[in-house]
Amino acid sequence: YYGDSVVDECGECGGDGSSCASEYFDVTFSSESDISGFQFNVSGGDLLGASGGAAEAAGFTVSTGGGVVLGFSFSGATISAGGGVLTTLEMANGSSPSIDGLVLTDPSGSTLDASVDGLHISYEIPCAFFDCAGQCAEGYESWVGDGWCDDGAYGLYFDCDAFDCDAGDCADECGECHGDNSSCVDECGVPNGDNSSCAGCDGVPNSGLELDYCGVCGGDNEANECEEPALLDCIGQDYTGYESWIGDGWCDDGAYGLYFNCDEFNCDEGDCDCGGEAEGCIDCVGTDCTGYESWQGDGYCDDGTYGINFLCEEFNFDDGDCDSRTDVDLEEGYRAKRAADIALSEATSHKVYTESTSRDDCGGAGPDVGCDGVCFSGLEEDCAGDCGGSSVVDECGECGGDGIDEGACDCEGNVEDCAGECGGSSEEDACGECGGDGSSCAAVDLAFGAFDASAGTLEVLLSNAGAVSGFQFNVTGLSLTGASGGSAEDAGFSTSVGGSTVLGFSFTGSSIPAGDGVLTVLSFDGVVDGSTCIEMAFDSAITGSDGSALGVNLGDCIDHPSDCAGDYYGDSVVDECGECGGDGSSCASEYFDVTFSSESDISGFQFNVSGGDLLGASGGAAEAAGFTVSTGGGVVLGFSFSGATISAGGGVLTTLEMANGSSPSIDGLVLTDPSGSTLDASVDGLHISYEIPCAFFDCAGVCDGSALIDTYWFDGDGDGLGAGESSDFCDALVEDGWVTNNDD
Repeated sequence: YYGDSVVDECGECGGDGSSCASEYFDVTFSSESDISGFQFNVSGGDLLGASGGAAEAAGFTVSTGGGVVLGFSFSGATISAGGGVLTTLEMANGSSPSIDGLVLTDPSGSTLDASVDGLHISYEIPCAFFDCAGQCAEGYESWVGDGWCDDGAYGLYFDCDAFDCDAGDCADECGECHGDNSSCVDECGVPNGDNSSCAGCDGVPNSGLELDYCGVCGGDNEANECEEPALLDCIGQDYTGYESWIGDGWCDDGAYGLYFNCDEFNCDEGDCDCGGEAEGCIDCVGTDCTGYESWQGDGYCDDGTYGINFLCEEFNFDDGDCDSRTDVDLEEGYRAKRAADIALSEATSHKVYTESTSRDDCGGAGPDVGCDGVCFSGLEEDCAGDCGGSSVVDECGECGGDGIDEGACDCEGNVEDCAGECGGSSEEDACGECGGDGSSCAAVDLAFGAFDASAGTLEVLLSNAGAVSGFQFNVTGLSLTGASGGSAEDAGFSTSVGGSTVLGFSFTGSSIPAGDGVLTVLSFDGVVDGSTCIEMAFDSAITGSDGSALGVNLGDCIDHPSDCAGDYYGDSVVDECGECGGDGSSCASEYFDVTFSSESDISGFQFNVSGGDLLGASGGAAEAAGFTVSTGGGVVLGFSFSGATISAGGGVLTTLEMANGSSPSIDGLVLTDPSGSTLDASVDGLHISYEIPCAFFDCAGVCDGSALIDTYWFDGDGDGLGAGESSDFCDALVEDGWVTNNDD
């Protein structure tokens, strides 16, 4: 008694109000797009409201109801791209909220593919190009292979296999990604080297050998210690000072003491005739010894020292002369034979030779004098008469000419034919045979002509350059029933089919003449495969008049279209319901009007649809008011980006498009007025109704009614006059037998 405990706002006696105090939770966001509206479901506690954040700052109307948060702007305002607190949830004490069923829209009304993590909403503009680390690299595609290694130093990573190590920008000289050039170094340490950079003069890497002053690899000679190497002719004689004799127009075959008539000197550069067999005497090394036969067995060893070599079994080893020679013999023999050489030369060629031991005085004549008159100058007149000139007679006999034209085989410009004959007329025929007439491989062309699926006929065309005495081939993809007509029938062929095989021949030995046209017309009673082709099986052949198999060139196959039922050339199609051969009725949409009656203007609405697949919503007062009506996940959401409203009244709010066979109902209604407040509307079937709440009800329960409570007396005898006890009644609800007077 006389206590002071009271019931707090939580309904708790003596409580301090904390047991039902609200808790607040921030819903945060990060978005690369402006946001024009949002909606999500809240679970994990009683949702009491939502306010604040970027939504309130942007002038959004944020409403809650049935665990759903809906935010949009009647004026068409948007939340700018960025991040922060989207809105703050007010939840009952002890809540642990989470959100799902997110719908996030951009300024065009399109739904953004956003994600939810706890109470955080995020949206990133889809990226079509990512680097190795998964970072969006859209717009930086040109960095791949631009000469710079993108290994993260510039913020992006392209140094992985997916980008071929930044298209080689991050690879070493060996091609190894981030390598140190060690995987492909040569023995000199050079990447991709060929060992030449450290090779010695012997070609061995790192040998350290060098050419000495005399050009000897690894030698020890220094400057001025080298001897001039000897110049040796075909038999090893030093011809220093006589270099001009090579190719001077005189054959140096030993007649003048020197030998240049060997391959090393190109047969004295053509001065000597080294081809064929020389008539007369040929010594042991192939030198013409005509006129020198007397040297054999003359007491001097002819081993090539004097130009002639009889040191072989054919000449009885110079008849024993090489067994007892002395240095004196050699010298005397050389002098005698040298004199004989000169005499023979002067007698046969009128070439004057003056022997001299001095290289400074060659007597002014002879082979040692150049065309400029200088001894041992080595200068000669070319074919054009120019002293020291470079003109030569080409292979066509023209001085200074270019010789035979490239590709030609003679000086007349002729070319070799396929038989190798210069200027010949033989050519390869179509079979690749030189000089052939094309008969060795004459091929025929076998192809399809007109195809008639409904009539069951197919032409087979034949193009043959020569006569055809028979044919056999396979035709796939058809159920063949026969063959007739065409050039086969004209030639008296017997043509038959068996399975897929077509066979044609003549019992009389006749042939189909060369030509182009229809070989035969096949008949069939069905298409059994997706394509029809001509096939030459192992036992197939097209034979010529001599019975030999001809080459066959096959034409293209015929592809057979099939309808959705798998029937070739059928007419069944898939209707809009995805049913083959259907008439579209199995999935035809059904439409249901959602009606309304409201005593308040409507700025937005949202409700769930069950009882079938929701395909869309349109029309009605919502569309007439310019509302954007979207559907998804069985939810219908309608509002205006421009802030328009649906006027108070009634009619069709919107029309639902549902899958065939649906029986829809709606729940989870959220209806808002122009101030953004949620209206306490009700749902009955597909009808939404809202009445403005009444502030005064009369005793009859009528809003703003005039019924009053008054005192009544019972009229027991029905004379209209009351008597006895009285009772109070609402004048609109008076029971029978009661009157307002007490006059009886």
